Amino acid sequence: MTHRQSGRHHRPRATRYLAVAIALLAGLAIWPLPAGAATANIGPTDPDITFVGRWDTRNGAAYVPGWAGSYHGDAVFQGLTLDSGAQTYAPAAPVKLLEFVGDSITVGTTSSENALTAYGWLTGQQLGARHTQIAQGGACLVTTADGCVGMEDYFLKLNSSATSPDWDFSRYRASAVVINLGTNDLAHGTHTTTFQPHYLHLLEEVRAEYPNAAIFAMETFSKRFGAQTQAAVQTRNAAGDAKVYYVNTEGWLASTDFSDGTHPNDGGHQKVAARLAPIIAAKI
Repeated sequence: MTHRQSGRHHRPRATRYLAVAIALLAGLAIWPLPAGAATANIGPTDPDITFVGRWDTRNGAAYVPGWAGSYHGDAVFQGLTLDSGAQTYAPAAPVKLLEFVGDSITVGTTSSENALTAYGWLTGQQLGARHTQIAQGGACLVTTADGCVGMEDYFLKLNSSATSPDWDFSRYRASAVVINLGTNDLAHGTHTTTFQPHYLHLLEEVRAEYPNAAIFAMETFSKRFGAQTQAAVQTRNAAGDAKVYYVNTEGWLASTDFSDGTHPNDGGHQKVAARLAPIIAAKI
């Protein structure tokens, strides 16, 4: 995320973290004024405010981010209050956009600042690209009867709600999509015989929505369904889709890089980003 200001900076900590957590890019020019000076309100439709990722914009007075990764509900952005005489300006947006699809590992669960210290955020920052996560704690590849959110289905949605509308993919085009799924599926009854065709279907969905994107299918850090993930990639390659890549993560992380045996800690996420960034850069 890029946030630029001229003049002296006025960014209270709560405001800064809210802006980052909801993946909002905004350029502001703010100058200090005496206490009690007049203020001006601008709404989320201000043309200088750029929203990254999937946002529900049906209510023009309150935009809600989809896939914010929060366990405590999504933030609602209703605009900004500027000092009198201050103005907004549009930030320069990077050309490349990366979309990270996954579960709590992609969300950054157990890392110090969740998404801000997760490998997706770190990778996007290293590559100087816009980046967004389409991820949910506890998510699976396959939707199951016991309620696991299956990204095979919900990748196409605005958010993870059962009543979510379809996402309008014309609103942005990803340069690359990075998938990290399979860690949770076994616990919800999905086995090797069913995982591979469902993963293949997800790859086909991604390609249909992003005809020119590079697609990276990561081996899960738990090594679950790695062979099936690779086989799905090979099937797409054999069908003529040369821009789908299997990412072998063997040796990327040691036991000390996890906080609980499943979720990487801050150092683990940094190691993943250091490995993943050059792989993506070479293809986009």
